[in-house]
Amino acid sequence: MGVRQQVKEVSDVARSNIQKVMDRGDRLDDLQARADMLAGSAVEFQTSSNRLKRKLFYQNVKGTCGLCPPPLLH
Repeated sequence: MGVRQQVKEVSDVARSNIQKVMDRGDRLDDLQARADMLAGSAVEFQTSSNRLKRKLFYQNVKGTCGLCPPPLLH
């Protein structure tokens, strides 16, 4: 095997490695974007679930108060 062949093989391996690193960077960027979207959705879900929890609590309080007779005043 000649020196030129060895240089070509090393060059091919280096190009392949560079391409793999670039592909990995693209995948990491995509993953980061999806993680950011998920974090935003989680905050939105928490806000809406707290709002619903509060609404149902007050509906329950109103319903319970409607079942209890008012105190008798003498």
